[in-house]
Amino acid sequence: TSGPANDLDGTTDRLESAPRDLPDGPFTVSAWFHPDAVTGSPVLVAQGDPAGAGAFELAVVSGVPRFRLRAGGALAEVSGGTVSAGAWHLVTATGNGSTMTLYVDGVSAGTTSVSGATVDGSAIAMTLGGDAAGARTLDGTVGEETIYHMAGAETEQALTRTELERIVRLAGFTPVERHTLYNP
Repeated sequence: TSGPANDLDGTTDRLESAPRDLPDGPFTVSAWFHPDAVTGSPVLVAQGDPAGAGAFELAVVSGVPRFRLRAGGALAEVSGGTVSAGAWHLVTATGNGSTMTLYVDGVSAGTTSVSGATVDGSAIAMTLGGDAAGARTLDGTVGEETIYHMAGAETEQALTRTELERIVRLAGFTPVERHTLYNP
């Protein structure tokens, strides 16, 4: 799921969407946000409260991003990095079934182990910019929230370099590797 930016007032504003179910294997949860303040513990995107019966929560606690996930009947948590008011930030959590990593503005901020099945979130509404009660709300703008997963996919989750080069050649082009500054 992904969507446009939403300006929230930090009092009771939050958005709610249909339930999604995180897989036990590979997943990514991310959100771009621009906080007007970095106080409290506003939720960026969540599916219930993982400290209880919820599935996951991507939040910021006193300026430090945090991702919590309920898996195997236990609460796994990873936090790190910092965010500041008045600037755009990208917070991303990834999991592969055995570890989960938190990234802040593209830099790894922490990793922790996780094991067991994730909570079935198919009946838990997703919230954006606040928790389900409307209490831990964000004062700022949140947008481009995204959840990716490959649960149930019967195809490979990625192409190897060789496969990708073959596809480029079949299309009549020459594969070229470039780094992030686009230099050959």
